[in-house]
Amino acid sequence: VVQPVFSTVHVPNPQKWLAELAAAAGELDQQTVIVGYSLGVPTVLRYLHDYEPSVRIAGLVLVAGFGDGIGGRPAALFAPPLDWERLQQRARWRICIYANN
Repeated sequence: VVQPVFSTVHVPNPQKWLAELAAAAGELDQQTVIVGYSLGVPTVLRYLHDYEPSVRIAGLVLVAGFGDGIGGRPAALFAPPLDWERLQQRARWRICIYANN
């Protein structure tokens, strides 16, 4: 289990977060399971989206997140737009946990 620590958690810096995630995660493979929570959801989605195209991971767990720009959120995580079909093909299974409050 690897849990990256983002150095700018109170001041969103998507490029720095992606670099820190890459350093912590190492190489992704068919046994990798990625979990994202809150702002970590678009961060791991962007990371997986832009990762080496031939790599497929075991699973993706997304908790209490969002997949497109919401007022005040780091726009850099959503530009260019995420290709949802590509993301679906990157993980053998996916779990999304969310609430409406």
